Amino acid sequence: MMSPELARLGHVALEVPDMEQSMAFFHDAVGLEEVERDDGTVYLRGIDEFDHHSLSLTEADESGVDHIGWQTREPEGIGEFADRLEDEGIEVTWVDAGAEAAQGEAIRFSTPTGHRFEIYHEMGKPDLPEERRSKLKNRTYDRTTTNAIAPRRIDHVQIWDAD
Repeated sequence: MMSPELARLGHVALEVPDMEQSMAFFHDAVGLEEVERDDGTVYLRGIDEFDHHSLSLTEADESGVDHIGWQTREPEGIGEFADRLEDEGIEVTWVDAGAEAAQGEAIRFSTPTGHRFEIYHEMGKPDLPEERRSKLKNRTYDRTTTNAIAPRRIDHVQIWDAD
């Protein structure tokens, strides 16, 4: 049996106390595209990303990272990672498909340092307006109407631990 594999960083879920100010930064200044708003959460993505979102902002009393999501190479990787984590004594919580917009079933867990992670496989693709769709298959949409400095994708994350 092969070890389960992560395919890539999927998304980062941030908690923000001021949605308007956060959107002014992430959308207006940085140039991430707004995909959807749902129940106090705004979903955003880079201009060359095919998945529904790579960043979510949820209104909260204090700012912080709710979780960092990683996508598996294969669907069965979710259960395999859950088994391995539980074997190491780490509590795993299963998340139903649809609990996070466009996302399939997932697991969430916290590391001993307190960082919360999520592992999933399925992520939907957004429907883009016809006038924004690119004629090229390797692009999600035409950049001519997008912020010139907008990031193409989110491909890494840096976390810090006081210890």
